[in-house]
Amino acid sequence: MLMIGATGLILNDIPVEAWVWAAFTLFITAALGFATGVFVTKMSARWALRRASKSLTKLFDSVGQSIDHAQQACSLLDKFPGLALSAKQIEGLDSKRGRLLDTLARIVEKTQKATVEHVERKVDGSKKPKTDEPIANWVREPVDAGVGVPERSAFDANLAMMLEFATEADVEHGLLLIKVDKFEQHLARFGADGARKFLKRMATVLVRAIRDDDVVCRYSPDTFGVLIPNVNEETGKRIALAIRDSVKNHHFRLEESGPEVLVTASFGYARCRPHDNFDLALNRAGNALAGSKRKGRNQLHVHDGNLLKHCQTQ
Repeated sequence: MLMIGATGLILNDIPVEAWVWAAFTLFITAALGFATGVFVTKMSARWALRRASKSLTKLFDSVGQSIDHAQQACSLLDKFPGLALSAKQIEGLDSKRGRLLDTLARIVEKTQKATVEHVERKVDGSKKPKTDEPIANWVREPVDAGVGVPERSAFDANLAMMLEFATEADVEHGLLLIKVDKFEQHLARFGADGARKFLKRMATVLVRAIRDDDVVCRYSPDTFGVLIPNVNEETGKRIALAIRDSVKNHHFRLEESGPEVLVTASFGYARCRPHDNFDLALNRAGNALAGSKRKGRNQLHVHDGNLLKHCQTQ
């Protein structure tokens, strides 16, 4: 009892400031320990990749493991009870998904390209010449009678031909998707005939805005596709902006003497490089279009093959 009492006296004699300092020290130690653990975990993954980078086989295995871990983490997120992400979080995930798909596609295509070039060199020892001649033989039939431009089958044939030309001639092209905003509302308000008139007027505006070498096709009921050959990234962006501005500045009317009706569109432009395939080009343009739809009326996003960029409304 005397010992316990003595201990109590000793504890009571410790100043309050000492207790506060001890608690603060314990907190800092725990926080540093946690931060160190997180840092070491991240650095371990980086060190593993750095060590593996000296060997193709080890690097490939390390990348595969990282992708597997990412897939498992996404699976846990997918199963999280009451999952509800903000618009910013959704946009972030969509952007990361697009970058990952693009990177994987480039790896596959780069390997395929090297294999094809190796086979071609063995066959004839030559490479195909470069050219910047325009594509003169666009597929323009069948025509969509409702809007007066080539229909989806022609769009698919033209895109495939343009991408093949890009690979053979080692040049870049552009793909622009244009989606009429709130088309279902126009359909409900003005009926099928009124909505068709707006689509036809939109097609006319697009045809007048493009260059002689470009072609406009109908991609879906409310979306057009513009194929823009032989352009670098900056030129393609300027053309896309000019087309966007033509739509933005046009006064849409159901009848020539009728009141003006607000008709806007969303624009998604993708840079098409040599050896890009059909699905990759459409995926990039689709991601750019989705970004514009989220942003608002008459917006343009550009996918340069690596990143998605918003072009500010002028």
